[in-house]
Amino acid sequence: FLRSCLPSVPRGSAELVRTVAKSISTGFGGVRSHDLELRWRRRLDELRLEFPRDLPIGLLLASPQRSTRGAGLQRHRAVLFKYICDAMSVCDAALLWDAHRDTAISVALVDGRPVLVDLMDEPGAMQDATELHDVVQQLQDD
Repeated sequence: FLRSCLPSVPRGSAELVRTVAKSISTGFGGVRSHDLELRWRRRLDELRLEFPRDLPIGLLLASPQRSTRGAGLQRHRAVLFKYICDAMSVCDAALLWDAHRDTAISVALVDGRPVLVDLMDEPGAMQDATELHDVVQQLQDD
């Protein structure tokens, strides 16, 4: 499904990354809202999943057949973004997870420069990540 929605533009282009980010956000319930975490917890209860052991993130996506709205949190969106970028050759991407704050960020190489990709508040918005890129590069060089 997603492949047919992607624009025919070069790998790593801003338009392509933006389209993927917006699609993921839509599937997982749209922009951040006050009830997103509540919907996520309800979905876990509906599916009778044992958190954190069981969490097939595909089950958190919206389901038109069941009229359910998506319920993916930032970390779920970041995992799917990384997977889609790799599997569909959208761009080079990384997922950075902060275990202490239980949050994840998505970094992508867009038009040759590293950017943070927003999947929650303004899906598809990109912010320069040059400093973050430099830190990661230093870690790889060591």
